[in-house]
Amino acid sequence: MKALLLATAISAFRMYIGGGVFDRIALLVESMDAEFALSGQEKMAAVLVFAKGEFSALSSTLIRAVVELALIRLKGTGQ
Repeated sequence: MKALLLATAISAFRMYIGGGVFDRIALLVESMDAEFALSGQEKMAAVLVFAKGEFSALSSTLIRAVVELALIRLKGTGQ
């Protein structure tokens, strides 16, 4: 039952934030787990910095996509 709940949660988060972003964060977590010189708090801080950068880039990309779509729609309708 735990495995099913975990798989469902992972699937939901991947859909919500995007599979590529989820996979990159998960890969960083896996690599940080093997880093014994850092504390758990330091590892979490590094992952948070990375994730914030990912979402910042994602937000900019989404905004640019909306702008482009709005311009295409505007030019396509002749307004």
